[in-house]
Amino acid sequence: MVTGLRQSPRQRVAAIWSQLSSGILSRGAVSFLFATAGVNVSNFLFHIVISRLLGPAHYGAVGAILSILSLLTVPVGAAQLAVTQAVISHTENDQSFTLSRLIWRAIIIGVIAAFGLAALTPLIDGSCISVRPFRSFS
Repeated sequence: MVTGLRQSPRQRVAAIWSQLSSGILSRGAVSFLFATAGVNVSNFLFHIVISRLLGPAHYGAVGAILSILSLLTVPVGAAQLAVTQAVISHTENDQSFTLSRLIWRAIIIGVIAAFGLAALTPLIDGSCISVRPFRSFS
């Protein structure tokens, strides 16, 4: 048996990797880590390119839209959690789970939400704040 002091760097890395991969990282966490890192790098590159192409004023508008979209990730994440819990509870109870029923529910709710947003668009459009930050007295 080789002790920790006599191991080559390659053996040490292999030993650490085997310890990590036998635990939580063996359940898809490594692929999730690399996917998240890839998304972050692509976001960084996106912002570099778009900020140079659009200029300060238009890039500010993109930033505002992206902040609104990031706020929408909270309810989407909650829905994703609810779907995950429903799938897990069905599989733990040996009940059949059909994806088609879930897809149809999502389509129906999405169509209702789209029509609701389309119906509210005139109200939203009329309540926009003026672009000028200061009131002109002339």
